[in-house]
Amino acid sequence: MVELLPALSELDEAHFEPYLASSEDRHYASRASRKPHVTLTYAQSLDSRIAAKPGTRTVLSGSESKTMTHYLRSRHDAILVGVNTFIADNPTLNCRYPVKGKSVCEASPQPIILDPSFRAGLSQNSAVMLAAQEGAGKAPWVLVSRSCYERMEAGGSAETELAKAEREKLAGVQLIPIAAFTGQRGDAWKRVAWKEILCALADRGIQSLMVEGGSQVICDLLDLIADNGSETERLGNATVDSLIVTIAPVYLGREGIEASPRQRLSSQYFDELRWRTFGADSVVCSRIR
Repeated sequence: MVELLPALSELDEAHFEPYLASSEDRHYASRASRKPHVTLTYAQSLDSRIAAKPGTRTVLSGSESKTMTHYLRSRHDAILVGVNTFIADNPTLNCRYPVKGKSVCEASPQPIILDPSFRAGLSQNSAVMLAAQEGAGKAPWVLVSRSCYERMEAGGSAETELAKAEREKLAGVQLIPIAAFTGQRGDAWKRVAWKEILCALADRGIQSLMVEGGSQVICDLLDLIADNGSETERLGNATVDSLIVTIAPVYLGREGIEASPRQRLSSQYFDELRWRTFGADSVVCSRIR
């Protein structure tokens, strides 16, 4: 039996409404030319670090902001993390917020792992798989490069992992090939790769996506907020629709893993900027222009 978290107050829930997918967002996400509503959300220290060291799990959020995070999960169709975060944290990626009329599994978003080289090493003992087996979450979708997927199909070095993934499809695991996962990870790569990712998810019925990390994923999306490319290179008005950042009252120091864009993002990028306190943590929310 999964222990549910306490519910937020009605005022706290209402605070996030402007930053979540509206009925209009969902209408457009259902059309082939659009993308899911994307909420970028993560916790950081006062010195903009999201982890103390590479490859280590660092708990920053207090119990109150953790409840807030699970509320946000209940309001999204899917949740995405990068492979490094998945390996370091072994997360369940489920939702333990009480949602009237829904089980934990029904309230949980679809977990998605961004893993071009298929390094996640999924097994039935992964926390996300155990949650799915126990009816407390969903089995993940894994975004892999098309070349990696084709090598696996042809019997390359990852053949054993592919065989495992194929067996685990009975539990709902899906591998989704992304053609754009090639070449250098520059600005053009980010635009094309994220466009393909979001279109692939929209094609599979995902209308709202919550992105939680890790550092590379966060930095990519922060860079895309400042992207000044042409309209043909951009996804609608922005790749990211909303930003929700929890700031914990702690410094992690210079060895910590930083999450920051490559250039300044001024107030012109933000709309309906608001702060709210959850326990000892401060949470800043904004729509992205």
